[in-house]
Amino acid sequence: MLIDNILQWQEATPEQRQAEIDTIKAPLNELGFEFIALRQFTMADNQFDIGVFFHQKLQMAFHLLPGSDNFKVGAAPDYYSKLVTDGSMDLDENDFEQKYPIVITPFLISDYLLPEQAWDKYGGVKLDCNFGCLHPITGVHRDNVTDWAEQFSLRLPSEMEWEYACKAGTNSMFYWGDEPDTQYAWTKFNTDFNADNYRTLTRDEQKAPNGFGLLGMIGNLPEWVADDAYSYQQQSPSQTAYKSLFGDDDAILRGGWWRYGFNFNRSTSRIQTGVDGGDGCSARLAISLPEVIENGK
Repeated sequence: MLIDNILQWQEATPEQRQAEIDTIKAPLNELGFEFIALRQFTMADNQFDIGVFFHQKLQMAFHLLPGSDNFKVGAAPDYYSKLVTDGSMDLDENDFEQKYPIVITPFLISDYLLPEQAWDKYGGVKLDCNFGCLHPITGVHRDNVTDWAEQFSLRLPSEMEWEYACKAGTNSMFYWGDEPDTQYAWTKFNTDFNADNYRTLTRDEQKAPNGFGLLGMIGNLPEWVADDAYSYQQQSPSQTAYKSLFGDDDAILRGGWWRYGFNFNRSTSRIQTGVDGGDGCSARLAISLPEVIENGK
């Protein structure tokens, strides 16, 4: 399929892309996804045509991301040394200097975080803080999100899916380039929350989307991925989420947090924490295209 390879997908005509979307509409419809349109998103020098779907029950938009057979994991070698010098890493971000790219198959990922209205309507555990139906969930346990999403045949994105979605065709420090810029992310430099006025930020309050049309992927709220914590030097990265054999390992948060500066708000930043997470932790949802097709059989 054209959508298996992002280069072929971009080289295809609009008619070819639409024809391919038409072949996968049926299994997606069975899972509650309605096709909206093929939309073009631009960030910096990158421009992509992305299939946008809407999940009727959840009232959430999902973007169908083309796959790649050459995804470079982690920090690019030309700025990894700077991260080491600056002490800007929690979990290491050097995947053998990106010498061994991995394969990513197409997948759907929500364009923003899971909102409180869907969480509450479909039996999510009580949240410690509520800010309104359109605000994203926060302070949630990773495994509670995993269990909740299963009722819709959805899941957390794997760490490699999350990073692929965030980078959106780039290999720079941020999905807009190599320089910090508050016009693209909510960080400690452009928020003034305190104990009296803190709240989460809605989808409509987010900065410009990345090249895949995804919102709030750097800064904003830390996001759960499905993987247990691991080092690239000990475990080869894969689209399949890494799970410890012991079942009690820490988890991983991606995307940084509005409370941090740009040292931890980057495309490749990895934060190790317990699965209960605590203050701030949120999530978006995903499902791979092979999973969609398998569920539709």
